[in-house]
Amino acid sequence: MASLNHTMDNSKLLWKQRQEKVIFRNQYIGLRNDEVERPDGELGHYIVIENRNFVNVFCHTPNNTFLMVYQYRYPWKCFSWEPPSGIIETSKGETPEEAARREVEEETGFRVKSLIKLAKVHPFAMCAGWAHVFYAEVVHSGNQHLDPGEFLIFEEKTPVQIEKLIEQGVFLHGMSLLGWEIVKKQFLK
Repeated sequence: MASLNHTMDNSKLLWKQRQEKVIFRNQYIGLRNDEVERPDGELGHYIVIENRNFVNVFCHTPNNTFLMVYQYRYPWKCFSWEPPSGIIETSKGETPEEAARREVEEETGFRVKSLIKLAKVHPFAMCAGWAHVFYAEVVHSGNQHLDPGEFLIFEEKTPVQIEKLIEQGVFLHGMSLLGWEIVKKQFLK
């Protein structure tokens, strides 16, 4: 895909920001309705969601299981199983790899022994932030130490159990589902 960009004249497809128009912004998210110039020269508006960059980490244990967290997702009004995840503290200079290691330890008490980046993707077209998906080999090293306002439990799940969670409709997070498909393809042959 990257090589395709080098052979095409992208200028014919480029949208240009004329004015940034912030509707709302706080430390977690922002919403803009920017004035833009489309590739055909016409002016218009484009909604941009300024989500923060985050990580999802598929943690493989010595027991040949994966660590999954269970939490209530308020916007969805339901509970969800998913891998450990969280926001990258870029304002503190944290890298995606450092965030992955920190989130695993905070949410599970496990320590990352090795870490492989599986993907870097935008959650959907209007989002400016990135999702970084990782595969980690982990070992138990201590206790969970959640952030204030964070409420979740974790359990070890076999790949078969994870597939059942998906079938039951309780593994719901889109980026996590994408990550699980990559994990299956690369590590569960």
